[in-house]
Amino acid sequence: MPSDLHQELTQRALVWVRKMATLRGCRRGFEIPVAQGYVADAVALCSFQNRFSCEYLPEEDRRTRFLEPEHVCIFEAKQSRADFLKTFGPGPNHANRHEPIGTLHWCVAPRGLIGPDEVPGFWGLLETAGRGLREIKRPTYCRQEEARLFEVAYMVLWYGVNRKGAWRLNGREEDA
Repeated sequence: MPSDLHQELTQRALVWVRKMATLRGCRRGFEIPVAQGYVADAVALCSFQNRFSCEYLPEEDRRTRFLEPEHVCIFEAKQSRADFLKTFGPGPNHANRHEPIGTLHWCVAPRGLIGPDEVPGFWGLLETAGRGLREIKRPTYCRQEEARLFEVAYMVLWYGVNRKGAWRLNGREEDA
């Protein structure tokens, strides 16, 4: 069972990404299996508002951004150094964290716990700041095959319907 701090970090991440979403909405879930042996702390499916799309998309993709499918945002909440090393440490057990699963990936941690240079190359870093989050390191956009994105999207939507509480945010049910 995740701790209160872990759940709070995950909820903050989903609120943070929801603010960037278009009116199409943001589908999200907690503890979603996204790859063999890898359960992400949070996953969000959303289209970004134009100003945010320009920030995260590479220059060559900005011209075709309206053709881009929804972003698959992966979040890993880390409450301690041991938790961070358990997920991103060296060894074969952590290899799937060093390969992109979605289009954007963030590690969410309390302020000062993780340095931006410690996070794997394509991962971004969000730190607590007051009651919200501040982006310390911007993630690298990872273009994925459409089939792979649909697979992750299906898992988020399936868990939202079939697992009670997957759509809970701030203690209340959210519309899918």
